[in-house]
Amino acid sequence: MKINILLIVSVIAISCNQNKSSVDRTEIIGNSTKDSVPVEVVLDFHNDFDTVAQIISGKLALPNFNQKFYEGYSNTMNKDFDKILKARLEPLSDWYATNKKRANRKTVEKVLYPFSGGDFLHVNTVYPEAKEYTLLAIEPVGRLPQIMDLNTSNKDSVLHQVKYMLRDVFLRSYFITKNMHLDIKDQRYIDGVLPMITWGIGISGYRILEVNSVAIDSNGQLVTSPADFKNQVFKTGVQLKICKEGENAIKTVNYLSVDLSNNGLKKNEPLRRLLTQYSGVGSFMKAASYLCHYKGFSDIRNIVLKNSIIHLQDDTGIPYEYFNNSAHTSMLFGVYKKPIKDFSETLFQPDLVDAYNDSSKYFGSLPFSMGYHWASKFQNQMVFYKN
Repeated sequence: MKINILLIVSVIAISCNQNKSSVDRTEIIGNSTKDSVPVEVVLDFHNDFDTVAQIISGKLALPNFNQKFYEGYSNTMNKDFDKILKARLEPLSDWYATNKKRANRKTVEKVLYPFSGGDFLHVNTVYPEAKEYTLLAIEPVGRLPQIMDLNTSNKDSVLHQVKYMLRDVFLRSYFITKNMHLDIKDQRYIDGVLPMITWGIGISGYRILEVNSVAIDSNGQLVTSPADFKNQVFKTGVQLKICKEGENAIKTVNYLSVDLSNNGLKKNEPLRRLLTQYSGVGSFMKAASYLCHYKGFSDIRNIVLKNSIIHLQDDTGIPYEYFNNSAHTSMLFGVYKKPIKDFSETLFQPDLVDAYNDSSKYFGSLPFSMGYHWASKFQNQMVFYKN
């Protein structure tokens, strides 16, 4: 006799008293067995956070939308995403998977991404096997616009603002800090990075199961409480539980709005304690403004160096001198040139030039473009792993 057990993943308090504009999209995503008894696993995506993520990623138009406008938005979003998927994301994924195997780091369960902005898209591409991602940046969390409750014209405005904020990600692969701050300040409906994170989740084929507000206690532990879509308050951070469409592995995405400078960490001892507990992680830095080259960011630099078993970055991350030792193995790719004109030439690293000329450390060209030198062929990426 077949026994079906419905395992409903309760998402947030509003799931029990759902807004009428939400769409019930409960899906059976997989089957598992225990002692030969079939277990039918059902995950419930019936929440407003997932609805908005699907809308802004171009996958869901509700009946009260301007259908012509949304169709144009969806077509443009999908066209732009397909372009970077083929030119950047798929080559990046294949390339890094190969090099993780070379480094004997096939599986990384936790990932640390300092100076991330709202970039879930690329860190998930690099570490698709991870169970938990922690993104750290100075930008506020903000809130998701309650697009379902707006009139048609304002719905269009929200979508236009989302598309505008994504311009740098599509063109350059990263959020420009100055543009992000100005956009958050000037845009009427977007006041933080949460829309960008949920867009990355939705466009990558994930669904949102649960959203929590996050705080850090005195012991450096994350403390979560269910987020109310109608009254979103994310002072310190946000945590999202997500699942890939058609699968049943639930992942955790944390975003903490924090100051990673030495002064910031000095004032935030709970954050420092939290970060020191992230041992054995994979880490990632991209378009990081060379912050870890300065004394004022030595603490976060040391945390990443100590706790990472594998680390991917370009030259804007941690200076090469900190990896040029017996504790690390270097794999260097692409072409290393001086920093772009927005940054001081004093950030140029002669020892990295020597390393790129070392045949035991140089592993060839890059099959994708990602980073500040996006307009040229002078891309560089570096993989470091603990011996």
